[in-house]
Amino acid sequence: MTLIVLVLFPIAIIYGQQIYAICDDTYIYFVYARNFIEGNGLTFNGTRVEGFSSITWVLLLSTLGLTRIPLPILANILSLLSGIFVFITTYALARRIQVGSIWTALMPVVLLVASGDFVFYMSTGLEGILFSALVTLCVYFCYSQEPKVLLNSVYFPLLMALMILTRPEGALVAALLVLILTLQTKSLLLAIRCGVLLFLILGNHEIVYSQRAIPSITNLE
Repeated sequence: MTLIVLVLFPIAIIYGQQIYAICDDTYIYFVYARNFIEGNGLTFNGTRVEGFSSITWVLLLSTLGLTRIPLPILANILSLLSGIFVFITTYALARRIQVGSIWTALMPVVLLVASGDFVFYMSTGLEGILFSALVTLCVYFCYSQEPKVLLNSVYFPLLMALMILTRPEGALVAALLVLILTLQTKSLLLAIRCGVLLFLILGNHEIVYSQRAIPSITNLE
């Protein structure tokens, strides 16, 4: 773990800065976050439209934006922190599935650091790296916990819901994981329970889009 934090992570940052290029998709999040903070709700230049792919990322930027730290800096910090989150969860998953020694388990992390695409997106201020971390964490739990415990828990549907709200394609990952756990437990009832709980959690996020319910962070003060 120390090697990841003190060696591999800094290398990834340096490599990412070398290949960094401006990504205009990040600007969309800045506009939504700025409008939300200023009391205009989740709008894009006056229009209330869901023009973003990650409500999680919008809310993170909006909340942290109250610190008055510039949004581009906040987005880059979140991307970088998500990167180290991925490194740690990847290493933990490798250890859990017993990939040889400690040094062998570090190889997937090394390959991520060497991947131009991965370290590039660590520097763009987008949600993709956080999504990768959440996917890896979900898979880690599938290897580290009993299938019945996961399907009967509250934290696992919550984690899958966060993954889906971070990137919509997380729904496909969640469906696959629930299917695998169902086959392992042979309990359709537990799978239905998990699916219903996940559905209820995701259904509540529609409140965020209602300007009457949550018009802005500023109006909540």
